[in-house]
Amino acid sequence: MSLSSCSLFGRKETKAALMTDFERGKYLVSISEYEKAEPFLLKAVVREDDNYAESVLLLGKIYDQMALPERAILNLRDYLQRGKGTELEVMQAKALLLKNLAKVKAPIENADEKKYITRIMTNKNQDLRQALESLRWTLDFNCGAYCVEEVTYLKEIQVQLLYAVETDPKLYKRVFDVLTSRYDYFETFLKEPQMDLEYRKKIAQGLYEALQKLKSSHLESSTLGSVKTAELISYLEAYQKRIERWLYE
Repeated sequence: MSLSSCSLFGRKETKAALMTDFERGKYLVSISEYEKAEPFLLKAVVREDDNYAESVLLLGKIYDQMALPERAILNLRDYLQRGKGTELEVMQAKALLLKNLAKVKAPIENADEKKYITRIMTNKNQDLRQALESLRWTLDFNCGAYCVEEVTYLKEIQVQLLYAVETDPKLYKRVFDVLTSRYDYFETFLKEPQMDLEYRKKIAQGLYEALQKLKSSHLESSTLGSVKTAELISYLEAYQKRIERWLYE
């Protein structure tokens, strides 16, 4: 090993040693090293410092991605009961909680958490671009043991994204990209021969119902935001037709 290589390796080790538990945990989550990130973030949560809210949210993300919904629910409920964090951090926690409640088959359609999210996403005085990114953060799926339940979450949270477009039409492109990428993701599993056919049918049925809900949720109005949501819903009709053909072919 050359001297320059040794020097570079030493600098990396020094930098890692200077990182806080929160910084290490956050970095490991960013590269999907969830199991390695957990102990660092657990230590960060205990300190309850300025990074407390983000540490809890990252732990919730870890348990969500590791398919441990019960732990995610306990973690997020404890955080929400403490009443800490910004309005958007609270919304993010409530959204991630909804996602994991869906995984344990709890009803989420009329949940209080969803009403809270709706209030934020329809608030013209809110930074809706930032709010949208907070929700997008909860839309990472892995379609493992809870694939059908993840579709259920998408079904409920997608309407909140439409509210953002109706309130601020400039968000159309971002919402378009988020929704189409998620439907593209789930649709690929319908063609996965190694996945049980009956399970794939459940996924397809969930996707079909989610798209149907989008169509029924659109408000007839002449505002620019409403026109843009109508464009998006119209575009997604092609997905619904493909899924319907797949179900009945």
